[in-house]
Amino acid sequence: MQSTRRLSGKTRPSWGRTTTLACLFAAMLAGVAAAGQFEDGQAAYDRGDYPAAFTLWRMAGGSGDVHSQFRLGMAYYTGGGTPRDYAQAAQWFRKAAEQGDADAQNHLGVLYAKGQGVTLDAHEAFAWFFKAAAQGDAAGQFNLGVMYLDGNSVPPDPAQAAQWFRKAAAQSDLDAEVNLAALYAEGRGVPQDSNIAIRFDRLAAARGSPDAMFGLGLLYLHGKGVTPDYVQAHTWFSLAASLYGAAAADLRDKAIRNRDETAAKMTPADLAKAQKLEADWVAGK
Repeated sequence: MQSTRRLSGKTRPSWGRTTTLACLFAAMLAGVAAAGQFEDGQAAYDRGDYPAAFTLWRMAGGSGDVHSQFRLGMAYYTGGGTPRDYAQAAQWFRKAAEQGDADAQNHLGVLYAKGQGVTLDAHEAFAWFFKAAAQGDAAGQFNLGVMYLDGNSVPPDPAQAAQWFRKAAAQSDLDAEVNLAALYAEGRGVPQDSNIAIRFDRLAAARGSPDAMFGLGLLYLHGKGVTPDYVQAHTWFSLAASLYGAAAADLRDKAIRNRDETAAKMTPADLAKAQKLEADWVAGK
């Protein structure tokens, strides 16, 4: 059986917006005109006119509007309304980050962590993730946890990682829930507790995380925190395999091997139950 769980160890951007008091104050200083341009840009974006949104945000961002600066960073980061340009993204994220925008701080940290548009610098990444995390940004909290988990720019510290993952999970951060489940299952940085592991896995699996589904399969297979149950184990391994994409072919193959090895221990009746549970789960989604 392939029993190794995967911890999500990739720093990632956030797609929500966190408006802090510092950002609101900065927006007031930017003036009514810039705020109007931001709103007009948002309206253009919402109707799919990305070039118009980019132009309006460029004007407002140049006048100091923090929300427009972040949106410009995202436009350059994703290539929305303008060619993708990580160096330009870093410049605009920095402008917003220096005004206290937590999303921009997190994104700037991601760029430093990946060396995109800036020189690769784990210490700078850590500093910006910390600023975002301290403001309550869930993605920043998750990314800070990853830095502690991997020992990237700081000594490895699973206990600190767990603390930051817990803060992000309290905001329903999917990757943080998956990582907390793995840490509790393995007893890394926290006391080993399969009951807590299965609780976080269930939360993440309900929102479609194949990593959490794989984790549930392992817990049911080995009877950790639950009664051993081949039907449930097969169900979760099968669902995980169906959701891992081509970019995670190794993980998909691992889930398939676990599913098939579990199936070999099951009666035809139990296998039919598992297949019905899988079909019901898919239909319910």
